Amino acid sequence: MDYAESGERLCLVRTARHMSQEALGACIQADQSKISDIEAGRIAAYHMDMVQFAHTIYFSLDVFTAPGPFNLGACLLPLPPDWAAQRASWIEKGKQHRLDAQARRNKANKTKK
Repeated sequence: MDYAESGERLCLVRTARHMSQEALGACIQADQSKISDIEAGRIAAYHMDMVQFAHTIYFSLDVFTAPGPFNLGACLLPLPPDWAAQRASWIEKGKQHRLDAQARRNKANKTKK
């Protein structure tokens, strides 16, 4: 399976879970552009990325490995009752991670001057 096909499958799963690229990125502490690049087939998802995607939005890793026709329904796993709360928590952690990273970059830039 090539990057484009695995990216397309990730996009199908993400949209089936009603998540934006930004929300998925926040859940795994990545920015929206990384999710966009993976879904567009411009870059490959690392194995750890795939595991985090599967854990975050509850789908089987077969999404990335199963040959032949894609069956979205067969790959989606049941959502736990507290999934909405988990998702909100991950998104907040992702936002805080990005803010912390930005603060570190700003501090590093100030010390260079």
